[in-house]
Amino acid sequence: MNGEVNRAYAYYKAQYPGNILLFRVKNLYEAYFDDADRIRELLGSSTLKFAQREQTVCLPSDSICDYVSVLGDSGCALQFIEYRNDDGEFAIPDVNLLENEKAMDF
Repeated sequence: MNGEVNRAYAYYKAQYPGNILLFRVKNLYEAYFDDADRIRELLGSSTLKFAQREQTVCLPSDSICDYVSVLGDSGCALQFIEYRNDDGEFAIPDVNLLENEKAMDF
């Protein structure tokens, strides 16, 4: 897992510790680390027909409502993180940039 994902996951997990974080990346929602494990546990690996990598679960954005419904029925709180980069694409948030903007926004 790259450093950008690690930083973003830690940044948002500190804000929403009990929630499953779903990061919008291009046309997917991705969950990482413990959140990916929780999703696998709740949905079952056979239900997850889309890409799975170690410590990552990827859910297609065009069918996210189906997954959200099941996860919500299981009592999970979800937090969606949608960030657009300079090219206008959904991407992992640049936490350093967010922190700098926050510091300048007194």
